[in-house]
Amino acid sequence: MNTTIKNTRNYELFTENHEQRPVSKTHVNSIINSMRCHGFVQSKPLQVYKDGGQYVIVDGHHRYYAAKSLGLPIYYVIEQESAQETIADINSKVKSWKADDYVRMYASRGLSDYIELMAYKESGINITTAASFLYNNISYTKVVSSDIVNGTFEIKDRWMADTIVNLINEYGERFPLLKKQAFAKAFGSCLRIKGFELNKFTEALEKRGATMENAGTAKQMIQQIDDIYNYGKVYRLPITHLVWEMANNKSGKKTAALK
Repeated sequence: MNTTIKNTRNYELFTENHEQRPVSKTHVNSIINSMRCHGFVQSKPLQVYKDGGQYVIVDGHHRYYAAKSLGLPIYYVIEQESAQETIADINSKVKSWKADDYVRMYASRGLSDYIELMAYKESGINITTAASFLYNNISYTKVVSSDIVNGTFEIKDRWMADTIVNLINEYGERFPLLKKQAFAKAFGSCLRIKGFELNKFTEALEKRGATMENAGTAKQMIQQIDDIYNYGKVYRLPITHLVWEMANNKSGKKTAALK
């Protein structure tokens, strides 16, 4: 490893490492304000590795953009490319990476399950909800999170996630509340109920979808799904009761949808 601190104003020498988190404009602005007073602190150089004719930034993206904005020299240290694994691991702990950050990193490495998980997010389901559905609806915080972080996440079942994405695609413009995460979580639980029929819900949605109101929690959304599904029916499927019964099963485990 070359620990010599170098400096340059040739900003084109550097390129982003797309495994890192997206750059925060707010954080860049904060560093700009600091650099106006103190300049680029040389003891905090960028850590980079050489790739062809450029240096890939492993750590220090925000400092790079702040210094570039002010026209200040960039101070940097050249690492071996293999060092990015160690630096990324340290950064993930220091900066409290979120699920999206890990998924983006592993997707950029070409892991197909993570690439697919990112696609579900872009379709309208957030990362943690989609991951739970794709992992057989296991609670994200209990099981899935460790696999996401460790790079071992594998998709086990696409049915639930695909069903919700298709529903959003078909009805989301007419009924925008279907795009809310509260709906995705709530509807995921409803799909697991014995006797719940998707076609009956979509038929009722056509008639009663406009009555849906914004709900702060999945619990409130489940009741609305219940009201829509059973509107005008003599025999009512007790959706809310069945979801609660499922959530409070004999093992005492709660479904992710009700958290």
